[in-house]
Amino acid sequence: MGPSGAVDEPTLKDADPRWASTSRNLQSTWREAHGLAPGYGAPTYAPRVDQHGNEVDPIGSCLTQADGERGRNFLTTTMFNEAQRAVAAKEPGAVIREARLYQDLLSSQPLCFNLFGELSAPDRLDKATAVVWHLWPDFTGTVTEIRYEHNPHRGPHGLIGTKSAFDVFIDLQDSDGARSFIAIEVKYHENMHEEPLGLDAHDPEDQRARREALAEAASRVHGDLEDLRTSGVAQVWLDHALALSMIDPDVQAAHGVCHGQPCLPPYAQGMFVMLAPRGNGKVTAAYLAYRTYLERQGADLSTLGYVSVEDYLAACRASVPDCTWVEAEEGRYLAAVN
Repeated sequence: MGPSGAVDEPTLKDADPRWASTSRNLQSTWREAHGLAPGYGAPTYAPRVDQHGNEVDPIGSCLTQADGERGRNFLTTTMFNEAQRAVAAKEPGAVIREARLYQDLLSSQPLCFNLFGELSAPDRLDKATAVVWHLWPDFTGTVTEIRYEHNPHRGPHGLIGTKSAFDVFIDLQDSDGARSFIAIEVKYHENMHEEPLGLDAHDPEDQRARREALAEAASRVHGDLEDLRTSGVAQVWLDHALALSMIDPDVQAAHGVCHGQPCLPPYAQGMFVMLAPRGNGKVTAAYLAYRTYLERQGADLSTLGYVSVEDYLAACRASVPDCTWVEAEEGRYLAAVN
């Protein structure tokens, strides 16, 4: 964290080469310390048999259905309530898998609510504003809403032609009514090898070409796109492009989005942010590869950022009184790498 509160750019010096196993062990240890029984993993998160008829063993980094339904995957009651509120109000097409949300200790989806749930409740948005001002001093508006799994226009005919969405979306408004946002992709154990939603290699060629044209126009990249097509970097690129398309509605109209009309009232300012533990070097490497690509093109980098979970929690501690949940967050997600 920089001296003014603004975050420093990430490096790989803190990366844990065994992060995948470290994070699994952290969650299993946390579960055992809280007296919770192990549950079952994806895809059903329920007891099942394998192809040979043998019962599948429970997984240490999952909870039972009963404990999941009691909200034991969340560190406070407010966080659990915010997760339930998001499920009830999810946008059409939003991908919120409830069994994974409630039972998978490793998943980044419950982590979103464990990180932001204490700030996103309607009566706590003043605390969210304080954290935003601490981390991103260039954003001077007050927080009006925090949404989860947000994309204002999904699908092949959407803003950039994918189903991808922002894990956390912070809406702000200045005193003069100008709107701004911070769009966040949250990662925990992920290795960035999964293809972003909507990047199906079997899509028709014209659909893939249009998707790339939209992303290329929104992010203002040009030339050889091969470096952006690898799965990890592609996710950062497409999410950044989605954010930029919300600032510049002319991009939408020029490429036939929403029947040739801008889908959204324009935002005056916006930023896409990757948020992950310092130990997850795969996320850091994907972010740095994309940022380096933009630097080579002389692009404006003010709309792109990275914040470690460690720096985010430090900002909460510094700017929000009595945020006792931060210590519990560190103990569950970061204890082995502090």
